[in-house]
Amino acid sequence: MNKYRLPENIRPVAYKLNLAPNLTAQTFRGTSHIDLEVDESTSEIQLNAKDLEFESISVVVEGTELFDSYSQDVETETLVIKLSQPLKPGTAALDISFSGAINDKLVGFYISEYDHEGEKHKIASTQFEAPHARRCFPCWDEPNFKATYEISLKVASDLTAISNGEELSTEVNDDGTKLVKFQKTIPLSTYLVAFAIGHFEVSETVDVDGVKVRIVHRPGRSGLNDFALKVASFSLRYLTEYFAIPYQGSKIDFIAIPDFEMGAMENQGCITFRESALLIDENLATQPELQRTADVIAHELAHMWFGNLVTMKWWNGLWLNEAFATFMELKIVDAMFPAWERWADFTISRAQAYAVDATTSTRPIEFEVHSPADAEGMFDILTYEKGASLVRMLEQFIGEDEFREGLRLYMDRNKFSNTETDELWESIQAATTKPIAEMMKSWIFQPGFPIIEAALKGDFLELSQRRANYLNPGSDATLWSVPLAVRVCNDGDDSQVIKTMLVDAQETLKVSDSSQLVINMDGNSFVKVAYSPDLLERNAAGLTKLSSVERFNLIDDAWTATLNGSSSANSFVHLLEAFSFERSKPVWSRIIQGLGDVKHLMNTEARSNFAALSCELMKPTLKSIGMTPIEGESASDAQLRGDLITALGKTGEDPEIQAEAQRTLSVLLRDPSLVDPAIANAVISVSASIGDAADFDNMLQGWRNAQNPQDEQRFLFALPQFPDDTEIDQLLELVRNKEIRSQSVPFLLRAGLYNRNQSKTFWDFIEHNWGFLEGFIGDASKPRMLDGVTKLDHDLDTANRALNFLNALELRVGAKSLAQTLERLKIQLQLRSQEATNLNAHFEG
Repeated sequence: MNKYRLPENIRPVAYKLNLAPNLTAQTFRGTSHIDLEVDESTSEIQLNAKDLEFESISVVVEGTELFDSYSQDVETETLVIKLSQPLKPGTAALDISFSGAINDKLVGFYISEYDHEGEKHKIASTQFEAPHARRCFPCWDEPNFKATYEISLKVASDLTAISNGEELSTEVNDDGTKLVKFQKTIPLSTYLVAFAIGHFEVSETVDVDGVKVRIVHRPGRSGLNDFALKVASFSLRYLTEYFAIPYQGSKIDFIAIPDFEMGAMENQGCITFRESALLIDENLATQPELQRTADVIAHELAHMWFGNLVTMKWWNGLWLNEAFATFMELKIVDAMFPAWERWADFTISRAQAYAVDATTSTRPIEFEVHSPADAEGMFDILTYEKGASLVRMLEQFIGEDEFREGLRLYMDRNKFSNTETDELWESIQAATTKPIAEMMKSWIFQPGFPIIEAALKGDFLELSQRRANYLNPGSDATLWSVPLAVRVCNDGDDSQVIKTMLVDAQETLKVSDSSQLVINMDGNSFVKVAYSPDLLERNAAGLTKLSSVERFNLIDDAWTATLNGSSSANSFVHLLEAFSFERSKPVWSRIIQGLGDVKHLMNTEARSNFAALSCELMKPTLKSIGMTPIEGESASDAQLRGDLITALGKTGEDPEIQAEAQRTLSVLLRDPSLVDPAIANAVISVSASIGDAADFDNMLQGWRNAQNPQDEQRFLFALPQFPDDTEIDQLLELVRNKEIRSQSVPFLLRAGLYNRNQSKTFWDFIEHNWGFLEGFIGDASKPRMLDGVTKLDHDLDTANRALNFLNALELRVGAKSLAQTLERLKIQLQLRSQEATNLNAHFEG
């Protein structure tokens, strides 16, 4: 029996929720009328509540009052209502009057602040996942307790109030307030209830086949709506056609909140966002910035089906929400912007999932969840990126049409209700003859992933699988059911594809007349490949026959071999040198990361020589693209130019690039419209990495005076890249004084930990100011901040201090993620021990 779970003998059916928030005092009062269904006789009612005070409680059955007393359990966050006589199966009505504080913790019902025309203003908004609705109103705060909601908000008459449903009426009162009533919702879990109150500006309303779509934001940002409206309209139509079920509602508001811990939240009809994830000027943004906005909008809209219409029963099934929403985001953005190579670009974030999943402290996708803190810890790279990778693997295994039909059946069977993972497999199995349930169990309920070892013996390809483990390679005999496609390339343009299901530790395939073999064709399976030396050489010599995903994976798999000690960093560099022809932006992202990872392992003299080699590799591609934008060029080429300028200026330490970056920065600071966005982002980053006090002051002003969220982010996240103590001390003082929003601080400090020149300073700040940070930043953001310690290996003393401090640390949320981070630091220390000496010797000469 899980003490954090509510009994299922009573279920809420419908809430009538009335709230009266006072934004000035940051308090609220409320009443809730809840219609209940009673399945079993009981002498008490248990529901969730946290940080609330109760003024009155009433339980009525057929006109008879049954309330006796109540108590609260702080640990389990429950309200227990004792009854004067037992409730019998049937119906009952629960009425509660309550009050609470609008907090500043970015969860529950919380306050957000901004400046406009020299005055401070407040917005009150909600973040109820996971699970924080109990901080705002007493409720059955578990996904399985779906109910409808009729919400009314009594607010100051000059404020705008928005909630899940469309506004039904507004009654103006004599006391300077108004009562706004909203349309009844579909059955929802509590974490999807939402409202926002403030001085908002609202975009034009776009009608998307009968659904009203609007962008809502603080005043002064109305020029940043158009791209979001386009993406929302496309995504909504795509999802409606894909699932063959219309959106369940008459409107969707997309609301930008100045203070927001996550990227966005999929509240039904009232989706809330971090400003930088929604508001964007298409003409002033980089391709990755536009892509992120498109991704987040598509992701949240996908939740209107996966998560809202059909919901997991308990938080262990969170992957059913997030993995599928991530998968659908990729499909939608790829369909809307095919030139962006979205599936190839996904390999970048998927590589980060591999790094976590290769630790011994990883977890299965579906993982046992006991407490609310456990639930919050599930929002990690394994749930999102690994989960989406497995969904993509399944889709490609059974075929896109069959997969879609299975999802349509799943949605139709389970709409407005809750499910477990097995019910998904049953629906998909009904659409295909291929066995999927057993295959997927090995991926969903087992941690980690396999490395597929491939060697050619005559006309036979020998394949074997072993669990990836960088600290203890070969120590685990876990097996997966791996759907694997092998492309056999001949000397000409001909090729054949062999598909197999690798279920045993070893398998042999007959192949013939092959010039090269591509294992895991198109990268559809969540595996790494360890090619024998001769097969690796063949693929390196025939890169033009590989897709961009396959070229990316060839590099990423080679780095895996370096990490687990089966190959050397020098061999990895040799492989990178074969990519001088490369023009794919995602592949270049992996090359640039690889160059940085190798350089990170070296001492000063070797680093300088390696920088020169890096320039030799990168400059031909930059020359072919050109240093200046060309009319009609692709967005990917424009961004690749920026990526290469950044890498040449930082990893390559190219003096000409650095000088040009500083010249261009002065132009950018005078008039941002004169500099291409991708180049602007590059020159800010390069200039910061070599900048002085004057550059720091200029970028600080650039952040403070930014006219859009993207410029604000570019300048802000350049600040931790500065090399000298004076500027970093000034930045950390801004953090101490809370002049930087709490939503940004964790990621700012993480960026500082990645700064080789100042990582010790940033770690010292985190360690010595942990009490301050613990109260200032959100629980869910702390593990993300601490991820930066994985690059402390160049300073053994600081790395050991970090390990000692963090091993003793007890995080409320994300203990599993922290354990993975510490293991990744140990892996990095091991890598340095095995590779640094040889690298230094090779590049010092």
